[in-house]
Amino acid sequence: FFGSEASSDIIEGATSTDVAGWKDKAFELKPTQLLTNSDFDTDVSGWNNNDNTVVVNNGIAEITSTVSGGFSSSFTQGFSTTESGWYNLNFKVTKVDNPSFKVFILPAGAPNLRPISIDLAVGTYDEPFYYDSTVGTGTGFTVYFELALPNIGEQLFLDYVRLKEYELPPYNLSQNTAASQPTFTQPNGPVVFTNDYLEESSGSLDFATNFTIAVRFKLNSTGFFPRVFSTKSTFSDTYGFYLAFGNSTSTIMEVRGSGSTVWTPTIDSALTKSNIILRFAGTTVELFQNGISRGTSTVDSVVNSPQKFTVGAEADGSLLINADYDHLSTYQRALTDSEIAKLNAYMG
Repeated sequence: FFGSEASSDIIEGATSTDVAGWKDKAFELKPTQLLTNSDFDTDVSGWNNNDNTVVVNNGIAEITSTVSGGFSSSFTQGFSTTESGWYNLNFKVTKVDNPSFKVFILPAGAPNLRPISIDLAVGTYDEPFYYDSTVGTGTGFTVYFELALPNIGEQLFLDYVRLKEYELPPYNLSQNTAASQPTFTQPNGPVVFTNDYLEESSGSLDFATNFTIAVRFKLNSTGFFPRVFSTKSTFSDTYGFYLAFGNSTSTIMEVRGSGSTVWTPTIDSALTKSNIILRFAGTTVELFQNGISRGTSTVDSVVNSPQKFTVGAEADGSLLINADYDHLSTYQRALTDSEIAKLNAYMG
């Protein structure tokens, strides 16, 4: 999965001879609605109303607890599947009387492994999550609205609850023009770089001031300051940026903006596959590994480069890396901490 974006979607990439033609096509939601009676137009058939009374009023499910104190009531619907996969839970809350009320996804037979658990407030929610069929009984999961620690008569109003499945496209990258080509394992493997690289041919991606880049990554061998990605043709360019490893190390990285300041954060060994997310916000740069911040630093703000965005090398084709790349995506803004957490969860 390679991609780029100008707003907030995760974008799928497709190429011919390099990474030209990256599409504005996210891994898409299938149109099928997986829950019965998700819009509450007339009733709540298909839903389990444990310890509640439920009235449908103008398309709103008005859920009222009939228990109090240490008891919890719930409003649930199960979904059966034996396959792991990505899903999206989209719902709208129009009233919530108790800040303890929450929603979570409950895998069958694994009540403590909840891919979603959210305290509810009035608002619209759009939550991606991954269901792992190897946990619990592997027979599916329940969408579980819990009216936790309620008082009798406290209410939760839901306008709709929609569950859909993501359709993940296959890898669709081709090679660069160098003699030694990357290999591509389809449909669910990484792109393997061995003395080769990919570059964006059009130069249309804008890496300036605020942006985020994420990749699921495994370094296969250390080298002489190998570049993870770069928009510089040499380290002294007064434009662009790069992310690299220090000389002959898998635990020290280098981040440089458009000036001479270099930041060298320490990470766990990259010889083991991990998620790397780099966020530039003006002169503040932060590196995340597996969702955990490895620190922040002040560097020179990034000036957009005339060089092409290059993956696996400096923009001039030097300082090649030997590594596996998967789930590479770019964002032309600084993602929030919450978005980074969701992106890390998506990357696996």
